[in-house]
Amino acid sequence: MGSASVPDHLDAHLSIFSSYARDPLRLIAVGDPSQQIRLLHSQTLMHLGASIGLFNRFELGMTLPMLVAQSANSNDLLGPMIAPGDGLGDVRLVPKAQLLRSKYFALALAAPVTLPTGNGDTFLSHGSVTFSPELRLELDGLPVRVAASGGVVLRQARDFANLTVGNALTYGLGGELPFTLFRQRLAALATLAGEIELQQSGTVERPMELLAGLRWLLPANLQFTMGGGPGLTDGYGTPRFRVFAGIGFDPSRPLRRITPPTRSPILVQDFPTPPPAPLPLSDEPDEPMPPVLIAEEAPPLPPLERVVRDGHIALLAHLQFKYNDATILPVSIPLLQQVVQVLRDSPEIRKVRIDGHTDARGTPVHNRRLSHRRAQSVLQYLVQAGIDRSRLAAKGFGPDQPLVPNDTASHRAKNRRVEFVVLNGPKPAAAQ
Repeated sequence: MGSASVPDHLDAHLSIFSSYARDPLRLIAVGDPSQQIRLLHSQTLMHLGASIGLFNRFELGMTLPMLVAQSANSNDLLGPMIAPGDGLGDVRLVPKAQLLRSKYFALALAAPVTLPTGNGDTFLSHGSVTFSPELRLELDGLPVRVAASGGVVLRQARDFANLTVGNALTYGLGGELPFTLFRQRLAALATLAGEIELQQSGTVERPMELLAGLRWLLPANLQFTMGGGPGLTDGYGTPRFRVFAGIGFDPSRPLRRITPPTRSPILVQDFPTPPPAPLPLSDEPDEPMPPVLIAEEAPPLPPLERVVRDGHIALLAHLQFKYNDATILPVSIPLLQQVVQVLRDSPEIRKVRIDGHTDARGTPVHNRRLSHRRAQSVLQYLVQAGIDRSRLAAKGFGPDQPLVPNDTASHRAKNRRVEFVVLNGPKPAAAQ
């Protein structure tokens, strides 16, 4: 089922899934469900999916189903509607807008549309445009991420023997439980989804499926998912069971395994600590400064390090924030002033992404959001210090890219950091 979250601006998600459904279409005797005729024995589909985030609030997705194999009985009543063959299914477009977002929940409005591009002769198309607006709710404050949706599917009525399939209410409930096993990042998944026909109220008009699966988060931002489950009713289009497997690319997922071996940066150079530079004054600042907590004396932080991250020069800073918050602590200001000075003195650095990182305590979803808020606070500080906003971007990775295993307090402190990655500017070879 769909999520209420949206990816970062211009983050692209790609996936390819295969599904096998057993007996997805049967004729059932009225009053005696045990009397059935199997019209469609099996159907194997391949689903190609892609989506892109827009402006950190919208997402546009597309799914294209393709028939791989199908086994069907000929039937004089339904004729060639389920004739064996191959072809495309109905293209599904999914625009989504996030309405609310907090640390603990998200609310979004999605409006999936299917176009009648499928081959109706092979039971791959409804035969008309369908429109399915729905509200999606996602809760992140629990160890299990919970998602729910409810809406309506609007479509032209279509007759199958004595059954008319038309407008219906839709619902869904899902959960995701992340865990680690043998140093691998995994997640247990479960979804329940169905429809309730508006024109008719029999069990045949109430399809419902339960699916469970396992997701394995791989290196290179890949994730492998597999699972299956039964059909819970004799509703139209509900199979006896369905199994699926697929692989996807998700840029918000970790680039490394959760506990990679400890390794030194490719290039390390300490920056001398200059005296704090005064911030530029502005009578009418574009936006308020990030809050800086006035607290008791704290030890100085390690100096900035210049490292190489995925082929880009980066400044690594172990900034400190208020616990579980994006408030910058005063001890971090000298490091931020060094970053400001580097950017002022280096106009050839045209684009920098501020990457926020946390340790592994807490849920991954909460930590990714917390690290993103902290990266945004740092970005706001740099803007108020006179750095052009167009040179900056921010992203939170949470615990997904640790420098060292999160097994001791000192290691966790190393993983809590902010990195300033030069996306457009000098290359590592030039820096040497």
